[in-house]
This record gives sequence, C-alpha cells and structure tokens, in this order.
Amino acid sequence: MLGEANLPDRPDVYLAWTPDSKGVVLPWEEAGKAGGGLYLISLETEERRRLTDNKGDGAPALSPDGGILAFTRRQGAGADLYLVRLGEGYKPKGEPVKVPSGIPSIIGVAWTPDGRDIVACDESSGLWRMAASISGKPVRLAFASDAAFPPAISRQGNRLAYAVKKDDWDIYRVDLSGQDLNPGVPFKFISSTRSEVRPAYSPDGKKIAFHSNRSGAWEVWVCDRDGSNAVPLTSLGGDGWDGSAWSPDGRRIAFGLVAAGKLQMFVVNASGGGARSLATDPSGATLYPSWSRDGQSIYFRSGRSGRSEIWRIPAGGGDAVQITRNTGDLPQVSPDGKYLYYTKPDRYPEECSVWRMPAGGGEETVVLGSTACHPPYAVWEQGVYFFTPQDKQGRMDLTLYDFRTRGTRKILTIETTGAFLVAASPDGRTILYTQTDKTGSDLMLVENFR
Repeated sequence: MLGEANLPDRPDVYLAWTPDSKGVVLPWEEAGKAGGGLYLISLETEERRRLTDNKGDGAPALSPDGGILAFTRRQGAGADLYLVRLGEGYKPKGEPVKVPSGIPSIIGVAWTPDGRDIVACDESSGLWRMAASISGKPVRLAFASDAAFPPAISRQGNRLAYAVKKDDWDIYRVDLSGQDLNPGVPFKFISSTRSEVRPAYSPDGKKIAFHSNRSGAWEVWVCDRDGSNAVPLTSLGGDGWDGSAWSPDGRRIAFGLVAAGKLQMFVVNASGGGARSLATDPSGATLYPSWSRDGQSIYFRSGRSGRSEIWRIPAGGGDAVQITRNTGDLPQVSPDGKYLYYTKPDRYPEECSVWRMPAGGGEETVVLGSTACHPPYAVWEQGVYFFTPQDKQGRMDLTLYDFRTRGTRKILTIETTGAFLVAASPDGRTILYTQTDKTGSDLMLVENFR
C-alpha cells in the first residue's frame, strides 16, 4: 500500500512501468493536499517524485530507454499529447512540450520497441502512428479505424493488441406537461443498430439534427420532430462527432466533425448541399458551436490559446476572436441573445459549473455551481435544464434552474449510468438526451506489426 490518493475517474488514469521495473509512473494527487500531476513511485523505497505539475495529466508511457516520457494533458473535454525528456534517475530535463498532432482526443499511447515511433489512441477515430517528436505527423492505422482503447505493443515489436469499443447510443425523449412540468416516462426516440448522439432542435421545433454513424461513418442527420423521415445532411465520412446548432432563422446548421483526421467546424444549409469548412481547432478538443442571435457569428470552444476558452468567428468566415479569459467550454447563447452561457471544469469529469456573461462581452457570473460535465445543459426562455453529478449508484437528476425564482427543482431521476447530452425543445416541454443502451468491447490482435 503506497498511501491514499485521489485518482480521477478518467479513461487516461493508469500506470506505466519504468524500463528497469523498479518504479511506476501514474497520475497522483495525495488525499487532502494540492499538487496533482504525474508521479514516479519507487517500488523499493516508496519514494514519490513529481514529474509534471498539471492534475489533468494522464496516460503515461516511458520510451524503451527511459529517456522520454509521453503523456496526455486534458484541456476541458479533450486531451493533447506531451513529451518531456528525462535524465538520470528519470528526472525531468526541462518543461513538457506539446505535440501539435491534431488528433482530437488522445487517451493513451504506446512506444514501438525501437523508441522511434508512438502509437496514439483517439477515443473516436482509432489508432494513429507518428514519429516521437514535436514535428511528428500522425498517420491513421487503417486496421484500427473504430473507437479504440489504448494499445499495447510486444517487446519484439511484431504484435499489437488493442480493444475496440462496441457501444450503442440512442436518443431518448421525455415530455413535460402542465404548469409544474410533470414528466412522462422517458422512451427511446431516435435509434438504430449503430449510435445516435447530440440532438438539437430547430428554432421552430419542427426538425431535429443529430449525429449518427448508422451509415458507417459519423454524419449529421435531420429528422422531423416526431423522429420520422431521418435523412443524412452530410457525406463527409466523419471519424468522430461533436456538437451541432441551428442558425436563428433555421436555414443553416453549424456542426463539428472529425474529418480527414482533423476536428473541424462546418456550416451546411438545412435543406442540404455541400458543407463549408469554417474553422479547424489545432487543440483537437470539442468545438460545440452556438450561433449569435443575429446569425452573423458563431461561438465555439477552442484550446488554441493553451487552455479551453470560448471564441467567436464570423459565420461567413474570417478571424476568430477570443471571448472568455478564465476558461470556458460548451457555449450556448440564450434564446433572447442577451447572454453567452458556458461551463467551467471545476472537478472534471465529475463536476462542472455553468457561467454566463453578456453576449457582447463583460463580467462573468456563475449560474449553477454543481452540474454533470458530459450532459451539456440546455438553455431555454424560462430557465436551464441540466443533469446533476452522478451519485454512487450512477443515477443523475434532470433538474430545472428557473430564471424567475432563481431556484432549482428536480424534474426526474435518470436511473441508468449512461445518460448524457441533453437538449430542450423551444417551448421547454420536450427533453431529449442520449443514453448508452449497450456497451462492451472486442480484444483485437495484429500480427506482424511493423
């Protein structure tokens, strides 16, 4: 027993052996003390030495000679790859350096036995191989193009093992009635044998946009408000999904999609046609676009400044302008266009908070102090719908924050542990959310890996 620690519930929290097998590197934050990061723990003396100073660091992997530590650093909902050189006794030589890989959200890496290359795992687009340097250019491995777990490479270098996630996400609906917004029974609303996520209502409530890989790749689809007549709006062959938002006039949809190995923001006519690329986020984290009320600008999340912030870009294209200065994620503009709402990762991924500021800029204020991070909140004219953080049984409460009373009240409890991504109809009386209906994985082995 090496002592009590606070290990976050993230997919990148695991340990890595040193090449001499005398120590392990893992994310560590000693209980009751500040100072999270990656630590080297000696198995002989139980000495703990801090290697990095960011509590968002995870997925450590030491090069075969022990001279370089590769790891991920979470920025809001995404994660970037970093390298730091090590000297004698695995002591850091300088500060960690970010690798501008462009891979959307890395959750783990493995070294090739010769120490020249790294195989990185993205939770949406599979495995990528790149040179172990800041100038390395990732190449997607065609045999592992599905959502994958971090790989392991045999010491001989001719075998690679990884796991492929087999999840089925469906969109559920719950209707609210009466002045007290009494909830009906939630039911499966938009589904297929593949996955459907990120629902978004059109301004008039007659259409719903969502992301699905039912065609074999992630695309934006549109259906009627009763879930019928679903048709694909794009044909970009996406590797991963992001958010989508309707323009105020309902004629265009802005959305994020991992296409050609890059997380990009596009704009497409709601009636169909070619999608126009508007921005690429070099940080590779979620964009989650939201339109300004006048339809002239689009707010989005980016890590291009070194951390998660909200930016604004002209809808017709141009230079993006940074809006927030003290971190921000998942932007939403209020229906009246007066306020920009966004989240802050207080204890990501367990707990976040919702903030707002005037849409034209100004002082930020906290709106909600404790919300779940993954089910984005939904703003409508009379309040904000949000999920509370999961309890010990994995349940979450769908809750309404009322603008008029400035109070909150529970609408219903979601019993499953896989509920996320909430959306509300324009009148606030229909709630959509994504739920994991099936989860599992297949273990894959690649022979003669070179």
